[in-house]
Amino acid sequence: MRGSVRAVLVAVSLLLPGAALGAEPEQYFATIFWDKKKIGTVHIRLSRGATGEIEEMRARASVSMLGLKLYEFTQDLHQTWTDGELTSMSGTADDNGTKYQVSLKRDAANYQGTLNGKAVTLPSEAYPNTLWHYGIVDHTLLFKQTDLELLHVKVVEAKETVKLHGKSIPTRRATFSGGFDAVVWFAEDDTFVQGQYEMNGRKIRVERDE
Repeated sequence: MRGSVRAVLVAVSLLLPGAALGAEPEQYFATIFWDKKKIGTVHIRLSRGATGEIEEMRARASVSMLGLKLYEFTQDLHQTWTDGELTSMSGTADDNGTKYQVSLKRDAANYQGTLNGKAVTLPSEAYPNTLWHYGIVDHTLLFKQTDLELLHVKVVEAKETVKLHGKSIPTRRATFSGGFDAVVWFAEDDTFVQGQYEMNGRKIRVERDE
């Protein structure tokens, strides 16, 4: 159970298309489901300034049974993006008691940063496993935004129409395999629609709210 919940929560670090320069920050929400049961939410606050797009993400989820909390996850991230590339990131996560504090800054050659106070270097071609960026489909080397682990993946794309909130939505489906297994649907304007996993016989799903 714990492994399935962690798998979907790794994927909730998000970024949606930015607002016009000088506009008020935009806010977006997504819902996390375990089978058909809602177990958490993601809140995105996005703004754009002279230095790039600023994303602030807050994710909260927990699983309980018979009144007992079996698993809990929280994550808060602050990211800066320029021309579709991550330039800096800082944040914290608590994976059922295992805590992570990360920071990254991109230079000319690599990402330099820290994980729980220890120095970390990541290759510049690595891309965060932020499923709400359509740009993820163009990368075969990702990194987790909790513990900065590198992930080597394969991506296959196809067109598909999905039903969500009573609407039929034409999408481009991206299937990831290898170090990161997921299926993600993006609308024709490249925005996230939904993501899905099947692990241990249970379906985990993240849906963008209306």
